[in-house]
Amino acid sequence: MSHSIRKIAVIGTGAVGGLYGALLAKSGLDVSFVMRSGLEHCRKFGFQIQSIWGDFTSQNISYLSSTKEISDDTDLILIAIKSTENFNLTSILNPLHNKKISILLIQNGISQELLLHALLPHAKIFGGLAFLCSVKLGPGRIHHLDYGDLTIAESQKNEKSMGISEELLAIEKIFKSAQVPIQLEEDLILARWKKLVWNIPFNGLSVLLNAKTNELMEKKSSLQLIRGLMEEVQTAAKMEGKKIEDDFLEERIRRTALMKPYPTSMKLDYENGRKMELNSIYHSVFQRAKNSNCSLPRIQFLANALEYLEEMNCNHE
Repeated sequence: MSHSIRKIAVIGTGAVGGLYGALLAKSGLDVSFVMRSGLEHCRKFGFQIQSIWGDFTSQNISYLSSTKEISDDTDLILIAIKSTENFNLTSILNPLHNKKISILLIQNGISQELLLHALLPHAKIFGGLAFLCSVKLGPGRIHHLDYGDLTIAESQKNEKSMGISEELLAIEKIFKSAQVPIQLEEDLILARWKKLVWNIPFNGLSVLLNAKTNELMEKKSSLQLIRGLMEEVQTAAKMEGKKIEDDFLEERIRRTALMKPYPTSMKLDYENGRKMELNSIYHSVFQRAKNSNCSLPRIQFLANALEYLEEMNCNHE
């Protein structure tokens, strides 16, 4: 990748990819959206963003029906599909298999970059984690309710820390130009563990207790559950040599308390009869914990309860 990024393709134009892609286009970059649905609607009406940072409609985005249409001079491909759709990545990315490209994967969970390393052996892979309250209202319509922070780090097959490269700085530059709060991390795995500190309790409990984030924060009983789950994530990370300070846990709780009432992405998936991100957020953690002989009873209970609810949800359709 050239250290100057001008042309970007976005795969996954929902609440996360749609928002960040539209903001990058608004900042003046050449952005293409690869879309499976809503293609003609967006070509006609543009991409409409309702945001705490200001409402706008992006008219200067190109809309593609397949990754085969991605231009060879594209500098960066942003992938922001749900991890439940990762089984589609083989066919989606097959046209790019032999290309020396740069990929930024914005997704929940841990270990997903390993799939990209396998599918795209010549690519440079980066991982992104969004602390973002955003929902997709319909084709080309995104409602950004709160926050929007993005953390990015470089990925390596052996999962070792990669430090801060010139390529990473180039990605930081484009998001800063789009007014997106961004932070660089030297260690992607540590960054993903930190994201799980929030994802594991709040996504799962929002479904199990049928509660928005503000409702989870209002009761001592749910706060006790949240802290217990966070501490287990902290312990699992520590067993891998990744230290998460106690202050970080409290900072996540504090920021959530200030957050506008928000149904988590997992709650929205459950309510709409979609698969929840149980593999990436919970099962991948259990596998890593097993490898480091770490017991996670609270997280295991939550995951089992969510699996039961998902089975019942699917059986009722």
